[in-house]
Amino acid sequence: MDRSGFDISWMFRPGFVKWVAGGSAGIFMLMLLLTSPLIIKPVYQSGATIYVPLTLFTRQYDQLGVGFGNDEEIDAHIQILRSTLMLDSLDAVFSLSERLGIDMSDPGGRSRYYRIAGSRITAEKTRYGSVSVRVRDKDRVYAAEMANRIVALGDLIKEDILLENRLAAYNFAKELYSEKLEETLEMERQIMGHGAILPLQRLKDGTADISPAEIFGRAEGVDGVTPGALRQLTAFESELWNLTSLKNNYERLRKSLETPIPRSYVVSPAVVAEKPVWPPRLLLTFAAVIAFVIIMVFVRIVRMD
Repeated sequence: MDRSGFDISWMFRPGFVKWVAGGSAGIFMLMLLLTSPLIIKPVYQSGATIYVPLTLFTRQYDQLGVGFGNDEEIDAHIQILRSTLMLDSLDAVFSLSERLGIDMSDPGGRSRYYRIAGSRITAEKTRYGSVSVRVRDKDRVYAAEMANRIVALGDLIKEDILLENRLAAYNFAKELYSEKLEETLEMERQIMGHGAILPLQRLKDGTADISPAEIFGRAEGVDGVTPGALRQLTAFESELWNLTSLKNNYERLRKSLETPIPRSYVVSPAVVAEKPVWPPRLLLTFAAVIAFVIIMVFVRIVRMD
């Protein structure tokens, strides 16, 4: 079998090697020049790592306010970090749209701003349960400052959202408690009478000043108490239990408003990056050299055929 077609000794001839080496050196220097900061502005990346705190008041109370959020709370916090509310806040703080050269008053300008600014910010959950916030920018100091500010703004946005919901829940609980309190007082007035216990005297002859609590404990054993009276007293006791439950819920929500929402646990604040993440100069340079060598070998084979 003729194996002359597999002869590659020509690749090691001094002329070809010298030609490829010279061309590779030229490509190497050219790529270093093309990827230099003089032509391509380098992009730097800074990142912060945080743990999302507990935000549910019931869990805060059970755990004395100490602990990390569950998966649902982490996902919700990440959505806040990625939200347009965050981008609007960054624009207000850093004039980000102006830095990007975007006129927000133009039709579609805000959408374009969200797309471009959002592409520079990454917020994602790590395998350790923390959240990584990374910012890419041509200014290394600016990237670090923005990453740290995003962490702080995320807490403020969450606080505003939760405060609005907590206020709504508090007002609803207060309204329910007030209504039930008025109903219970009215029922008590009907039972106790106005300044005396005339209705109770009609229920139980000879009964002097006696509290409903005492009646609840003794009613079944006292002669002369009608079934209707017992039903009325039982209904009143049930209303008191409901009132107590609503009051406890109201007090719990009132205390939740007085309890500050915990901030994120920052375990690694963003620092100024030492080296850019783009362009990868050496990677692009060596890739260009390898591509040049492959092309030259292919051209040589074609010419030989």
